[in-house]
Order: sequence, then structure tokens, then C-alpha cells
Amino acid sequence: MKKTPWYKLSFLILALCLVSACKQENIVHQKSLAELNTKAQQMLQAGDVNGAVARLEAAHDLAPEEPNTTFNLAIAYQAQGNYDKAIELFQQLLKQPGFPPEEIHRNLGITYEAKADALEVKARELEAEPRAEQPQPAELRQQAIGMY
Repeated sequence: MKKTPWYKLSFLILALCLVSACKQENIVHQKSLAELNTKAQQMLQAGDVNGAVARLEAAHDLAPEEPNTTFNLAIAYQAQGNYDKAIELFQQLLKQPGFPPEEIHRNLGITYEAKADALEVKARELEAEPRAEQPQPAELRQQAIGMY
């Protein structure tokens, strides 16, 4: 029976250690993402929208391809009133596999409607106090109508 040279055994052991370390790192990474998402959802429910956005942005920076994090961040942006960012993320999700498109479309519609409502409120405020440097109410209504 031939003996395997010591350097081949060393190489094999090193390779196994590296694979094990990578798997462990991936598990830790997934756990930290899940913790950030869970904490952000708790913050949203408690009304701390800005805190939730900050946590979800950190999670999204760690794994921008993770659909659940992207979806949660879009929802947080929507709650924050940052409709353009929410719309952008929902549209990104439509191009990625891993999240039900009907859920994305539903939330995209809700976001467009909320943005249109916000523009209508702003138009009414401008009608009450028109200023030359502000957009005109008719212009804001056209933007709102153009979203549909």
C-alpha cells in the first residue's frame, strides 16, 4: 500500500478547513442578515421608521441580492415617505428571482398611489399659499396623473 505524501495530506486538510470556515462565515452572515431584518420589522411596528430604514440599509449593503431585505427596505422607504426609492427597489425586485411578483406589484401600486396622494396634498397647500419659486399645483397634479 502506498503512503500519501505529507504535503498532499497537509493540502487536503487545509482545503477542508477553508471550506468549513467559508460555510461558517456564510451561516454567520445569514444569521446577521436575519437579525437585522427582524429588528427592523420590530422598529417599523414600533413606529421608528428612520431606525428601521438605517438597519435595512445596512443589511442591504451586506447582501444587495437578498430579495427579502430589498423588499423590507422598500416597505420601510414607503413608510418613510421616500416613494421614489421604494419604487426603485420594487422595480429591481421584479428583475430578480426569489420573491412573488404579485406581492411586488401590489406594493408598487400602493406606493404609486401614496406618492400621488402626497403630490395632491402638496398641490392643495400651494393653492392656499402660492409662491413664485414653488411648483404650481397644476404641475404637481400632472405629475400625479402621469404616474398612472
